[in-house]
Amino acid sequence: DMQEAEALFVDDKLAPVLKNFARRHDVVTVPMVSDAQQAARRVNDWVSGRTGGRIPELVTPESLQAGSDAPGLLAVNAIAMQGKWLFPFSEQETVTEDFHCADGSTPHVQMMHQDACWSVAQGVDWLAVKLPYQISDWSGKPVCMVAILPRGDARQFVDSLTVSQFADICEALKQKRDVEIHLG
Repeated sequence: DMQEAEALFVDDKLAPVLKNFARRHDVVTVPMVSDAQQAARRVNDWVSGRTGGRIPELVTPESLQAGSDAPGLLAVNAIAMQGKWLFPFSEQETVTEDFHCADGSTPHVQMMHQDACWSVAQGVDWLAVKLPYQISDWSGKPVCMVAILPRGDARQFVDSLTVSQFADICEALKQKRDVEIHLG
């Protein structure tokens, strides 16, 4: 089950400019500049509604207030998917283990384990694995989750990740090898 949604959220003053776009996509006018609290609530309600509640919050009022240069325009693409792994994890191999969070806390969580031939790769500051689902995209290729584990400050890694770097990681994931993975 996959749900996809796209919309353009614009400040009330920009709406007339985007009439053509509105013929093909949702264009929702919100008071992004004058009332970021209400705008964030409306964006999040839209995303939550289109994803069956799986993504309850995408933006915060603060994220819409990019200083005095707030653009008044927000393009949103939200995908929520509930799929089955191509290689299911065994419930017998799921155990409680420590999960090390970026804030230094270590909660106990359920970790799935599996020994298999996976697409894995590593770089100087990351480790990645590609996990295929049982479903395919429009071209017939399996839909996969790419999980990237930064070796350091996760927020800094995410903030500095470029499309080109992500493409390089995906390219590196074309190689498969036997490894045991732990997912929590």
